[in-house]
Formats: sequence, structure tokens, C-alpha cells
Amino acid sequence: VLNTAEVPASRIYSAEDMFNDPQYLAREMFLQAKLPDGKPFRMPGIVPKLSDTPGSTEWVGPALGEHTEALLGSLGYDAAAIASLRAAGTV
Repeated sequence: VLNTAEVPASRIYSAEDMFNDPQYLAREMFLQAKLPDGKPFRMPGIVPKLSDTPGSTEWVGPALGEHTEALLGSLGYDAAAIASLRAAGTV
């Protein structure tokens, strides 16, 4: 119906569609990476791709909980309070 009315339209991709699309893969829209424990996964690549400054991903981000103590400390929690939260399984 949309094509007949000359309305630009196309299929809506799911995440699975994007991961399997040859054009997405050729343009490195998804990169292979590893978590700190060595588990491989795919993550979004740099978009858009610029010829002079294509960009790159230097790291996948912090490990789970890596900044917990610093963040809680900045919110006013002392070491004893943080230890209590850890013991309770809250963090």
C-alpha cells in the first residue's frame, strides 16, 4: 500500500536481523570483543564511518562493580557501610 502511494518505506529490522545483515557486517556495525572474564560477545561499532577519522573502540567498559566503592564513597558511604552492603548482598 505504501509503495503504491509512493511513500518511502521498508522493513523494520530486529536486533537479530541486524546481526545477520551482510551490509551491517561489512561496515563493521558490530565488533567482536571479550569481557574481562574472556567471554566473547558482539558490541556496536563506531557509526558513522569517516574516512579521515574512522574511530575505534579501545575497551568494552569497566568490569561489573569496578567503580562501586568509589561511587558509594562519593555519595557519603564510609568503608563500614559499604562492607555492610556487600555482606548483605546489596552490592
